[in-house]
Amino acid sequence: GSYLSIVEGTAAAYGLTASSLEEHTPQAVREALLSGNLLVALMGPGHFTQGGHFILLRGVTLSGTILVADPNSEEWEPQLILDELSASTANGAPLWVLSPAET
Repeated sequence: GSYLSIVEGTAAAYGLTASSLEEHTPQAVREALLSGNLLVALMGPGHFTQGGHFILLRGVTLSGTILVADPNSEEWEPQLILDELSASTANGAPLWVLSPAET
C-alpha cells in the first residue's frame, strides 16, 4: 500500500534523483542500466505479483537478461518485465530511473 511518490522521496533521501523512463522498450531498459543507473519498476499482476509490487532492476547479464532485486527472482527477459508493468502513470510510474543527483 505505498504511495507512488515513495520512489522520488526515497531517492532524494539517498541523494539520488528519480525520473520516469519514457521509452518502455527492452533497449531503453538495457541502456539505462548499462549507463550505471538502477530502475524501479511498478509491476502489475503476472510473474512478480498478483496485485501491485515494486521491483528494482539492477543490471544486465552478458546474455541481455535483466538482473532483478526481488526476493522471489533473479533475472528476467526485459520484454516480460515491460509486459507486466502497472498501467499507472502517476508520479512517474510505472518505471523510474534512479541516478546520482546532479550537483
